[in-house]
Amino acid sequence: MPRQVRRSIAAIEKLRAIRPGFGAAGTLATPMNQLCQTLRRQSKAVGGLHDTWERLAPPELRALCRIRGLARRTITLLVRDSSACFEADRLLRAGLGDELCRACGAAWIRMIVDSTI
Repeated sequence: MPRQVRRSIAAIEKLRAIRPGFGAAGTLATPMNQLCQTLRRQSKAVGGLHDTWERLAPPELRALCRIRGLARRTITLLVRDSSACFEADRLLRAGLGDELCRACGAAWIRMIVDSTI
């Protein structure tokens, strides 16, 4: 056997020794089940948030604001302009914010002024 081939085989054997086997990888069942549980929990939270928003927010506020989403236990509320931000802040402090946070398990509400609403 030529010398270069022996070196190549030795290099392959070194790599084979450190390569994880297929048994170490496990199956996808456990991570997929965990992902499904997380998605179910988030779906319930967002659904509760949307239902609570539709039920409690006054129509004039819903015309000026919309819920962008829920991420990292933070509700993001998009508002049209600074006057809408003031109105939303007033209503959120009056109790609407607590109801929204309880409905979806959020810790706080962040408002972003977005003129494209």
